Amino acid sequence: MGTASTFSGKSSAHDDHIGYSARLNQIAEADGGGWLAEVPELPVCMCDGETPEEALISVSEAIECWLAAADEDGYIPPAPKRCEDEDD
Repeated sequence: MGTASTFSGKSSAHDDHIGYSARLNQIAEADGGGWLAEVPELPVCMCDGETPEEALISVSEAIECWLAAADEDGYIPPAPKRCEDEDD
């Protein structure tokens, strides 16, 4: 089962990603190992890393790119959910 982590840092490029949660899942060794971080509110926004920390850093950058692309396309992204709202 995955674990959730909420971003609390700031980004010079886009501060709006604060509050999005990433779900961390360990990748099976047979599939290359490491960790996958995915953001449920943002379709196909995910990254991997050798450690949970690396995956979270990478997905934080992916959130910035996702939000920038949405802004460029005139798309209003969904508001971040709290971790406990995920099962609703």
